[in-house]
Amino acid sequence: MIHEIAPHKLDNEFKTIAPKPTDYLIIFNGEQTLFKKAGDNFAIPRVSDFPQCDCHYLISIDGDAYFLCNSNLPEIPEGYEFRGNRTFRTLENHLERLGGATSAHIAKWESLNKFCGKCGHLMTRGVKER
Repeated sequence: MIHEIAPHKLDNEFKTIAPKPTDYLIIFNGEQTLFKKAGDNFAIPRVSDFPQCDCHYLISIDGDAYFLCNSNLPEIPEGYEFRGNRTFRTLENHLERLGGATSAHIAKWESLNKFCGKCGHLMTRGVKER
């Protein structure tokens, strides 16, 4: 199966859990994701970098969880920049590449599916499934 990246495991089951400071934080603006500058490369921000973000769980790989920030940042701090999602391909750690790209894909899907396909009403976040 695609989520079997033995010996690692990607868990994309819907969950309602609280983030830990060390978990990854995806900040998506509709087209790009916020990355932290790390020398000549980039890194995925951690929840501790933006404790003011209200966020929800997306996926985890081997217990390292990825959360999506639900709130807009008032300004982008120095050392961070929005970049295209192909930037995930440049990350050194292959699990972070997979986790980040998968999380950004879900963030994009959520941003495009805000209204009911049948009646057109604005949807609310579910408590049992995405």
